[in-house]
Amino acid sequence: MKNNFKKYWWLILVISFTIGFPIIIACKTVDSNYFSYYGGVIGGILAIIGVFLTVQYSQKQYRENQRNSVIPYFAVNVLQIKSKNPDVKVIQQNGTDHCNLQLVNPAPEEPFGYYEYKLTNYTFIIVNGEIKIKNNLSKSQRGRAESGGIVKQHCNSGVYDYLVTDDVYQPVDFENVGNGSAINFRIGLNKRDMPLDKRQYASTISVSKGEHICVHIYAEDCGQDSKNLGEYDLTITYQDIYGNKYSQTTEVNLVYCDEMKTVIVETDMYQK
Repeated sequence: MKNNFKKYWWLILVISFTIGFPIIIACKTVDSNYFSYYGGVIGGILAIIGVFLTVQYSQKQYRENQRNSVIPYFAVNVLQIKSKNPDVKVIQQNGTDHCNLQLVNPAPEEPFGYYEYKLTNYTFIIVNGEIKIKNNLSKSQRGRAESGGIVKQHCNSGVYDYLVTDDVYQPVDFENVGNGSAINFRIGLNKRDMPLDKRQYASTISVSKGEHICVHIYAEDCGQDSKNLGEYDLTITYQDIYGNKYSQTTEVNLVYCDEMKTVIVETDMYQK
């Protein structure tokens, strides 16, 4: 209301003078010419004000339509995980915590060489309640994530003893389903009680219409008393080509489930 008053103070002043002055004159005289003259003046001014307000509304509607024609928007999909490693086969099952696995065909190492690429995968690693932003999981973390948290303990004559850990791994897909590109796109995973000015985000990129961004949330050693448990905000911020700013927040909770005796990931898909 105060901003509108500062913006249109001159208009309010003109209306007050135009209407108030003839009322004062009319109170001192009964001459009908005053009423006819000022009635026409007031009618003309009201018509001008009506045109002015119509133009203002049309301009605002035009800007809104222009913004909607280029506004980005990201649909969020929590991806399901299906662990299937053809290079490993189970030889012997010993209880519920340990199993003996044999490596059939070791996966080749990634080739060395220089190459450039656009960063479209973000990894957030939670260790002892602290969040680290990485480009990728380490080789051991990736192996544990893909095998459902199984880590190698020792080997003997080609037979490997593996231990099932309490790691949590959740991939999330962001797809730009809006009408335009997202400029200065950045993403961050932070604890919900973290002040806004203390939150950390990954480096910014641009995301074209229809492009996907994949986020990997990996938490190590999530037992019942783990510091990793708690409430987190997975937030993205971005701009359209006109500089309008937007943000979307997906709530992610790491909760220990007594019934399943493990930590589960809860996501609230009703974004803020």
